[in-house]
Amino acid sequence: MTKTSPSVIACSESLALMTPPLWNRDAPVLRADLLSTGGRVWDAAFRLVDFFEASGPLDALLKNQSTERRTLVNVLELGSGCGWLGAVCARNWNACELSARIAVTVTEQKAHDALDHLERNVDNLKASGFLPEPWVLQVHELSWDEPNTAVLDRDWDLIIGSDLLYEPEGVRGFVGVLERILRGDSTSGKGNCMIYAHTKHRYDTVDELLYELTREAGLELRELRLPNEEASALPDSPPLFSELFPEHRVAILRISR
Repeated sequence: MTKTSPSVIACSESLALMTPPLWNRDAPVLRADLLSTGGRVWDAAFRLVDFFEASGPLDALLKNQSTERRTLVNVLELGSGCGWLGAVCARNWNACELSARIAVTVTEQKAHDALDHLERNVDNLKASGFLPEPWVLQVHELSWDEPNTAVLDRDWDLIIGSDLLYEPEGVRGFVGVLERILRGDSTSGKGNCMIYAHTKHRYDTVDELLYELTREAGLELRELRLPNEEASALPDSPPLFSELFPEHRVAILRISR
């Protein structure tokens, strides 16, 4: 089997080119020394916020959907860590949307105090005044090995996440969750997708398994560029396992049915 990375497309092919106001990223979150990766904000989260900021209103990201004449759009973040990404998105999407309100649900596992840490940060964020209204950011438990059906069975318009995959079991759990929450659009015309920031070549075995399992699950995985980003700014990654120390690069991936 040929080991290949997902194809790269420019956001300008599918997303509206806009010049949005600069996003406020000063979400007051606390770091913690956890036995998981959720105690700090990783570079992939910053890159994903760059992407969302450049893409403009949320309409541009929703697969075959529009917020026009809608009152609420539900966004789910997987593996939210300290909650910085979800909080920044909840604040800024609500600042630039004209019609619908955006509700972001952040999630974490109970193990290693990850959920407790996230809940403390969400409480602090609501008390700080960073969020336009408290209800735009909610927190729920979601462990991928024993998924919370109350979360997975909800009708999510968009799923987001950053740097979630570090070992094979995590990849299997991640793809299993996506199989549950990603809808096709052939019948209803209301399919959803995940926008995921992934550091390529951190672990080639993890990348290979991600490409393999998403393909087996019937999921499409494509890499996106920021609007107006030069092609030269997004160099081709080397083939998997071809270099001893390949360059790490944060890729923005759209995963959908």
